[in-house]
Amino acid sequence: MKKSLLAVAAMTAFAGAAQAQSSVTVYGVLDVGYSALSSTTAAGVATKVAEVNAGNQSTSRLGVKGVEDLGGGMKAGFTAEFGLNPTSPNISGSSNNYYATTGLTTAGSTMDNRQTFISIEKAGVGTVKLGRQYTMVHEAVGSNTAAGANNVLGDGMYSGGNSSSAAALMSRRDDNYTIRATQAVNVVSPTMFGLTASAQFSPSAKDVDGTAAGAGATYTNVSGGRINYVLGKLTVDVAGQNTRVKRDQLTSATGPTVMIGNSIYTVTNITALPIVNTNTVDTAILASYDFGAVKAFYGNASRTTTKSDITVAVGTQAVKKTISQIGVKAPVTAAIDLTAAYSKGKFQNAPTDQNFGISGYQLIADYKLSKRTNLYAIYGAANQDSTTTGGSVKDTQAVAGIRHTF
Repeated sequence: MKKSLLAVAAMTAFAGAAQAQSSVTVYGVLDVGYSALSSTTAAGVATKVAEVNAGNQSTSRLGVKGVEDLGGGMKAGFTAEFGLNPTSPNISGSSNNYYATTGLTTAGSTMDNRQTFISIEKAGVGTVKLGRQYTMVHEAVGSNTAAGANNVLGDGMYSGGNSSSAAALMSRRDDNYTIRATQAVNVVSPTMFGLTASAQFSPSAKDVDGTAAGAGATYTNVSGGRINYVLGKLTVDVAGQNTRVKRDQLTSATGPTVMIGNSIYTVTNITALPIVNTNTVDTAILASYDFGAVKAFYGNASRTTTKSDITVAVGTQAVKKTISQIGVKAPVTAAIDLTAAYSKGKFQNAPTDQNFGISGYQLIADYKLSKRTNLYAIYGAANQDSTTTGGSVKDTQAVAGIRHTF
């Protein structure tokens, strides 16, 4: 009798667990390598940097994600992903908060929040995700380009250069499009006949400028959409987004005097910063076709900024930037992949509205040691017409490293 009761209790517990199935997964990437970078300005001034660095092929990260079956075709989930610094005394943190639309860099965080969001999904209806997320254009570029949005110079579709010593506009991080949206609401449709539609809106993301203590606030609103279509070996992505940046403080101010205990302190003065009111539109059209022996890629991207009351230095911002890229990826053996990508385009300089040419390329060799570990070597180069002289700006970078995913 006791055995029967125990059996019934065990079966009841198992049935309850089956009705509300849930799982949590820890995942991540560690990518460490060696980089040799060389940059030459139009005046012939050369800079060379050689170092053991991280995140050449993929940015190192640690993430946790989970899903719970709510029954009735509904699921709840979450993702929390943070950057890792395997070659730094700080385990995480990032200063990668450059706003190409304002020409300003905000202070880095002690914990690099790559993406953190919660989601709810209904079978046949779609998914809603709330939190810090990738933008529509970045999702398309990251999944449907030959180079796969690595962090080496020379990729015209994704400017993810991992060195501040680079001179060319195409080499500067975050200049091609807005990568992440804070306080974002993403809606993803179910896939029907190979087509998936996504939309994003970030109603009021606020970041405090790091250029001067207490110097106003920047409001960044992001909205966009993406259509992904897969038909056999053909994949097509069309994505666009709008980023509105507004900084609401212009004048300087004297810091207040406060008394703490028996001591009097003067808070740091607020330094004057220009009002910024910009509207930036990013677009990307991407296509790839897998021929078997080789996979071919094509991409075209543009960024247009409408500016008002903005002050930037010569050569630091593009009012309009367009670029096209062709690429191929060939599996030479089961363990070896070779990739090549070439990009060419132009940009308008903000203060002068003159057109300047940009171009770049990448050559990538990838050797799989296992399903999760690979060796890589990447050579990238970028060139840009000088905005001040008749010469050109040149960047080259050679990297080699090891990447492990888990």
